[in-house]
Amino acid sequence: MTDLSVKVVGGYATIKRRYYDDAWHWEHERTRLKLTRDLYSGLVVAIDRGGVAYKPAAFGSEHVFLNGAYRIVKTQTGFTWEDANGNWQQYDANGRVLAHGSKGSQLWQLVYTDSETLHPAAIADRNGNPVLWLAYDATAIC
Repeated sequence: MTDLSVKVVGGYATIKRRYYDDAWHWEHERTRLKLTRDLYSGLVVAIDRGGVAYKPAAFGSEHVFLNGAYRIVKTQTGFTWEDANGNWQQYDANGRVLAHGSKGSQLWQLVYTDSETLHPAAIADRNGNPVLWLAYDATAIC
């Protein structure tokens, strides 16, 4: 369900949520990457994105993770999720969503107050101009 959509260069920046497990979940929170690391080597051995498991494309490698036509690729600064239609999301090394785009073009990015904060403070267009500001109480976005 789209709660709010704002026109930005190249498309729309949207705030979406889904209802499951008797509660509403924000899409940018739901799709945060959960990394599973090997206890001995420290390598990422699995990634969970929104309840969907991604496994390494090659045993012992943490560069590409697959689930059907979807993939997550490790980058120098984090990860990029991609689908077969050219849609993508960039993540930092902690699994937070940083940006969203389609077919080679960035549409919007999430702005965080620091490198540790889990909740974004704003959504900005691809040029870094804030278009939506987000505020939180103890349980959710206000």
